[in-house]
Amino acid sequence: MNYKSFFLTILLIFLSGRLFCQYNDIAIDALGIGSRPFSVLRGSYERSLGKNFSVLIGAEKGKYRTIESSGISTSSEVAKLTGWGIMPQARFYPFTKKRKSPLGLFIGAHYRYRRLVEEYYPLNLTTKAKAHNYGINFGYKGILKPLPITFEILLGFGGAKGIWDEPNNRDQITGLKSDLTDENNSMRLEINIGFIFPNISKKE
Repeated sequence: MNYKSFFLTILLIFLSGRLFCQYNDIAIDALGIGSRPFSVLRGSYERSLGKNFSVLIGAEKGKYRTIESSGISTSSEVAKLTGWGIMPQARFYPFTKKRKSPLGLFIGAHYRYRRLVEEYYPLNLTTKAKAHNYGINFGYKGILKPLPITFEILLGFGGAKGIWDEPNNRDQITGLKSDLTDENNSMRLEINIGFIFPNISKKE
């Protein structure tokens, strides 16, 4: 997609929001910014569907895990798990009265697909994996009126599954045996800051 097509798509989304009174929210997860050693840049786009429902698409990229060897005065990184992911979601806002979604308490369902790369430096091993997790989430989204700025707290949990590419030499690694099914892969905790358009009026 070239730059003209990209900006045309953004313009059409903005105009459709104005025309059909649907709201759009572009957000970024504040917890993933600079939170070393697990720094994951995570963003999302949410679009309301009527008064109580919305759909989202999220994307992420970064470092999910590291292992360090500790010395007398210093420590060094010996392994890391990096990658990218994409996550479609659907939400239900049950308590919307005067205001429309996407504001208020919500419950939702999500599915996340990730492509991961594990690097283990002492043995010069690189292994790729596909990771899937799915579940439900709930939280609250508010707005800092009169600014079009949203804030959101989200907690999610569910199942997770990982498939390491074959063949691999992971049996030679000690201390890094994740099968990608633990709570780091199945749970979600996010604090998202977003920009909503068109802006919601003070009366809503």
